[in-house]
Amino acid sequence: MATDEYEAGKIVRVREGEILNPRVDNVGSPRHYLDGKMETIDKIRNAVIAAHGLAGWLGFLLGQQIKYIDRAGLKDSLEQDVGKARWYMRMYAGDDPRHDRGTE
Repeated sequence: MATDEYEAGKIVRVREGEILNPRVDNVGSPRHYLDGKMETIDKIRNAVIAAHGLAGWLGFLLGQQIKYIDRAGLKDSLEQDVGKARWYMRMYAGDDPRHDRGTE
């Protein structure tokens, strides 16, 4: 899903290539992973599935969970790292947390 399709003003297309995100979300949608067309996680998913299939994608998601749990509180805040681990756990379970946007 393109970033300019999210609802409830969480991410708003201002003009081509520019994104205004009035609420910073460093867990679910960090600004540095948005380019105005497709989120980096979607690019990774597409590339990994194309090269390694669904098992490769699930392996990536599991690895991300382990990474954020192991480093929780050591690089970023404990809350942020645990939030990221949960985010990847939901993706692994097939529940894309980005669908929650606009329901908060």
